[in-house]
Amino acid sequence: MQLSWYSICNVCNVPLNPKICTRGKDNKNFVRYYKHIRPIFTYNNEKFYSFMGSGIKVKPICYSCFTHKPRPSLEALRSRELGQCRNVLPKSKSKSEKEILHWFGGLIREANKRGLIKPKSTF
Repeated sequence: MQLSWYSICNVCNVPLNPKICTRGKDNKNFVRYYKHIRPIFTYNNEKFYSFMGSGIKVKPICYSCFTHKPRPSLEALRSRELGQCRNVLPKSKSKSEKEILHWFGGLIREANKRGLIKPKSTF
């Protein structure tokens, strides 16, 4: 089993379109079962394109950043300049790389318990 994604969001640095690659019917059925008992909501991690910065360059961003363009308010900018807060942009609703890897680690541990993944032999 492998976890893969091919690009990251240019605004909030989350993985875009994460997917699990498996081989064999047993592994695919197990991944479906694990998604049912421990669901992970990655619909906000879908890839969209948006004009970024000056010019006509199009960059990949997540669905969450596409629908809710992060624009800080004047009060938030004032607080940042006065040193009262550091982060002025709202937190993205997309799953971060750390959250996805944590979920995938649980998937691997459960697959090892059920004997679906054989440990690699070292010589």
